[in-house]
Amino acid sequence: MNSADSLPRFILDVHLGKLARLLRMLGFDALYRNDYKDSEMVYLAMHQRRILVTRDRELCQKTPKHLACFISAAEPYRQLEELLNNYNLLNRIHPFHRCLICNAVLQPVEKQAILHRLEPKTKRYYQEFYQCTHCGKIYWKGSHYERMKAFIDWLRQGRDEQSHPPEKN
Repeated sequence: MNSADSLPRFILDVHLGKLARLLRMLGFDALYRNDYKDSEMVYLAMHQRRILVTRDRELCQKTPKHLACFISAAEPYRQLEELLNNYNLLNRIHPFHRCLICNAVLQPVEKQAILHRLEPKTKRYYQEFYQCTHCGKIYWKGSHYERMKAFIDWLRQGRDEQSHPPEKN
């Protein structure tokens, strides 16, 4: 069993799209769609053993207690901190292994195989690429990567109530 198998998997309600993207960036399996019905989310939580993350108290009450997580914070970065603390996940971050868009796993891909999809400067300056196994989105370690890495470093350091994350990703 690899370490990813023991990580909690999440499903997030309509109000937590930014949090879903942040969780995916950190390597956590986080289902999100803005059109899930409450009953569908509860069903997926129960049948796929996912933790339903919500800011909706009523939805939280409809979900078995061991599969429900109410988030009180309104701001996505604080929501993430709250969730990471609730489930002791800070040391279980495995970043840049999931597609930020669709949640599927990323795989290394040869540059030659995707050359036709790259912009000229990307072709010139980058050699290492990853591709989503579901939607085909291509990732590389450009400026967005550096900002996301700085954010992860900020998360891993002890933060106080006054600290703010580095430049948004």
